[in-house]
Amino acid sequence: MQSAVKSGQTHQVSDIEAWSEVERELQVRHRLFDQWVESGKMAWADARDRYARLQRAAVLLKRIVDAETPTTTPEGPSPTHQ
Repeated sequence: MQSAVKSGQTHQVSDIEAWSEVERELQVRHRLFDQWVESGKMAWADARDRYARLQRAAVLLKRIVDAETPTTTPEGPSPTHQ
């Protein structure tokens, strides 16, 4: 059976799904970068740079998600999200 990625099938990904995936990838890379550097697959400078780029992407996606998510207060919805 062919995977959706290989077959060209697409799925509309929400902003929150995209943010969640970047956060997941950060966790994976946090665990693996030491191994990759020690095995010679990656230099520390590259590992730090790539991790910083993913962190920045996560921050930007989180801002988008937060801007799209209505906030509520005891008095009702926030005036900026009406």
